[in-house]
Amino acid sequence: MSWARTAGLMALLVLAGCNAPDTKPQIDPAFEDEVRELVRQSGQHCGFDVVAPYQEKLLQHGEKAFPVYEAILADPDTDERMVSLTCAAIERIKVDRRRFVPLLVKRITAGDAMYVPEWQFRAQVDSREEQARQRSRMESHTRDELANLLVEIGDERDAAALAPYLIHQSESLRRVAARVLCAFGNHSHLDTMNMLLKHAIDRAGADELQHLTQCRDALAKRLKEHPVPRTLTN
Repeated sequence: MSWARTAGLMALLVLAGCNAPDTKPQIDPAFEDEVRELVRQSGQHCGFDVVAPYQEKLLQHGEKAFPVYEAILADPDTDERMVSLTCAAIERIKVDRRRFVPLLVKRITAGDAMYVPEWQFRAQVDSREEQARQRSRMESHTRDELANLLVEIGDERDAAALAPYLIHQSESLRRVAARVLCAFGNHSHLDTMNMLLKHAIDRAGADELQHLTQCRDALAKRLKEHPVPRTLTN
């Protein structure tokens, strides 16, 4: 085959690739609506709510529902209850779930835009101070739920993304960063925690310093007992 003909075929292949249709699977709207409703019903509003059938149905859907969970977590308007229930649904499915790690890290480290829309609590309280307290509580709760799942499905590769937030202005983000590093951190992260405790970071109160101390001690214990990273033992 001549060089010219080969080059022509290569050009056609490139053009074909450029015009190839998007092969990313589309979510069936009816199925997405079903999964979202199952997620909403899978958590108790009151102590007498029956949630087991909804949780079992989500388990039956298994990995098929993963694109819906991704859409829920990626939506900045998803409220904190839906985030929590989605994380719980993912946690119950014991398969490889690393596909969710980038979304979890993004939501944990994001600002207000990734949390509860203001209208949801503006109608409930008039005081700006109380609005700020409610927002802080919601952000803290949401980050805790996301961190629960990240610790469950992540590994040492995810520590670097959270390490810089040990000195973030948000207390809830500092706490979550310390907790994730407790599970995945290395000796460098341990040194950073020791430095922060030694200099008693200015904005930290006694409760936060106790939390950081507990995370530091747990990280030191883990590194001593399990020096080989989880990624090398799986």
